Amino acid sequence: MAEVIPVKTEVSGDGNVVLFTWTLTTADHTGLPVQWSPWADRSVMVTSAAYGGSTTALEGSNDGTTYVSLADPQGTAIAKTADAVEAVLELTQYVRPRLTTAGSGATVKVSLLCRRNQYK
Repeated sequence: MAEVIPVKTEVSGDGNVVLFTWTLTTADHTGLPVQWSPWADRSVMVTSAAYGGSTTALEGSNDGTTYVSLADPQGTAIAKTADAVEAVLELTQYVRPRLTTAGSGATVKVSLLCRRNQYK
C-alpha cells in the first residue's frame, strides 16, 4: 500500500487559499501528509459514491511520526462514514486523511481547504 499524494490547487489566485485533495481507496488508504501550519482557517470535505463500510479520519502530527485524530470545533473527532464538511479545530504541523477502516471497494475523496491569515 502506498501513501496517496495530494493534489494542490491554488484557489484564490494570490496564494492565500489552497485546496489539497486526496483520493483514498481500500488498497491505498493513507494520504501523504501536508504541512499546514501557515493556514489560519481549515475545513475538510469527505465525499464518496462508494464508502464500502469505510471510515475516513483526519489526523494531525507535530513530529511527522505519530498521528492522532483531529476534531471539529465542538471537540468531536473527525471520523466520517458519509459525505460531510467540517471545520478543523486543532493546528498541527502536519495533517493527513486516512481510512481508519478501509472497507471493501472504497473510493473516498478528501478535500482540505486552507486560508492564510492576511496581515495588513
